[in-house]
Amino acid sequence: MALPVFRRCHLHLNETWNSAPHLRCNYADYTFMKKFILTGITAAVLVHACSNTETDVAAETMAASLQVPFDQLPVTNAVFVVDGTTNYVNVMGNQRKPIPTFPSVAQKKGWAVGYVKDTYGKPVPGAVIGVRSSAYGGFTSGSSAVTNEKGYYEVMIPWGVADFYAGAAMVDYEGSPVSMSLFPADSSLGSFPGPAGIVKNWVLLPYGQCRRASVASQPHFSSNYFGASISIEYASYDKGDFFAQPDQFERNSEFEIKLIPQELMHATEKRSFTIRKTVYYNSLNVLNIPVGKYKIEARKLPGGEPLKLKSTFYNPRPEYGMKPSEATGSAMITFIPKSSDAGTTIPYGGNWEDVRILVSQ
Repeated sequence: MALPVFRRCHLHLNETWNSAPHLRCNYADYTFMKKFILTGITAAVLVHACSNTETDVAAETMAASLQVPFDQLPVTNAVFVVDGTTNYVNVMGNQRKPIPTFPSVAQKKGWAVGYVKDTYGKPVPGAVIGVRSSAYGGFTSGSSAVTNEKGYYEVMIPWGVADFYAGAAMVDYEGSPVSMSLFPADSSLGSFPGPAGIVKNWVLLPYGQCRRASVASQPHFSSNYFGASISIEYASYDKGDFFAQPDQFERNSEFEIKLIPQELMHATEKRSFTIRKTVYYNSLNVLNIPVGKYKIEARKLPGGEPLKLKSTFYNPRPEYGMKPSEATGSAMITFIPKSSDAGTTIPYGGNWEDVRILVSQ
């Protein structure tokens, strides 16, 4: 690589220094060169910083542009046929929205650090990340932090073997703040040595499975999904039963439940769910429903007669649940948060109560 040429410096050949050329400058020349080089370095740093800022802004702008208005989303419908002895259906199966990319963060001894983003890659400010540690003797201590406007957090880890006891974002849902559990971006969560520190990034998901092992062993538990849930209850009788009531269903008959989205969180499609259930056991859990607001319709098969719907869960927060609480044929549903306190919401687990509905003829 050729040496840069400065008009105020002179290149000489000094035979006494192993015949190697060297640059000989007076003090004024040296000062000039120093200023020239420092100016170049400063300019490069400023260009790099501006480039990073522009990249961040561009990324956030692109993320925002990916969000399609609800009324412009494509309409789809998923149909599920549930037999008599199956008492649950996971309407999103193994699907999960793509995990965004995260900035590189250096591991910091004694600290838990990382970012929280939504599925569009936008930062989630105000999320709470809590870490606790256990030392000898069974003593436990914890600390927490709130993400800044870039979605970044730093939590000092108490000494000992540590784990995350809280990981949630506060989301405006039906006009009120609710707490939604966060998904670890690397799909792993366990204890770790506190002194070593840890880098852990998180994602806010509107649906999806939580811990795969828990789903495999207890697929009917609503807490194993980030999506919300509805519990359908009904009474049944055997054919010819003298004590059967008019509002009950004869076993092996069928009814249909349909969920039609009215509002959705971070959606790429307006997906309705049609569930055809054969009557045998007296309940059906509809699990992992993408968070939003839905119209529920219920009808008897094969004739299509509308069925009665009644909310059976005491709900101290009237903005959530089924409205009206009793209806025939259809009603509106908003899901019920278990907690509105992000500081006590565990990560990697569902945080929605079942919306319990009694269906009858």
